[in-house]
Amino acid sequence: MGRKESLMKTMLIAGAALLGVASAYAGQQETIRSHYNLSVASSANMSHIEPKSGVTNADRRFLATMNDVDRSEIALGRLAQSNGTGWARGFGADMVREHTMNLASLDKAAAQTGVRLPDAISRASQAAYSRLSKLHGEAFDAAYRRTMVQGHQQVLAKIQEEIRAGHNSHIRDYAVFTETA
Repeated sequence: MGRKESLMKTMLIAGAALLGVASAYAGQQETIRSHYNLSVASSANMSHIEPKSGVTNADRRFLATMNDVDRSEIALGRLAQSNGTGWARGFGADMVREHTMNLASLDKAAAQTGVRLPDAISRASQAAYSRLSKLHGEAFDAAYRRTMVQGHQQVLAKIQEEIRAGHNSHIRDYAVFTETA
């Protein structure tokens, strides 16, 4: 990999990360400077919400959404390792690792609350996989990058909503863990 490609890879990864954080916290006066501070802020906010037992339909939908996200990110990450170039292959490996760990945490939260999660991904996720599986090289990288940025922005909003309004303490704990990951 040449110096230009290496610099471009670093800039794209940093740009995607910054885009996700910036859009999630646009309009907020205070800047959160590290994952540690974000975790402390989320935990502090949770102390104002009384933990409850039981699982609402919203909690179940959140768990189902996160299950689909993790499983599809693992599948897309594996696809990126075979269809992408250097950047996509590396990012895909990171997504497989991160979402495999997150799926284990999700399975624990689901087990604690008695919610059974499917092993398959949704039709929408299958469609995204099918669309990306037809691409290779730079075309794959560009489409994969767009999919990742857009998807992570949407998921972050759902995670923050669960932290703010979730009913079950085990599921909210999972959301806090996931937000800071």
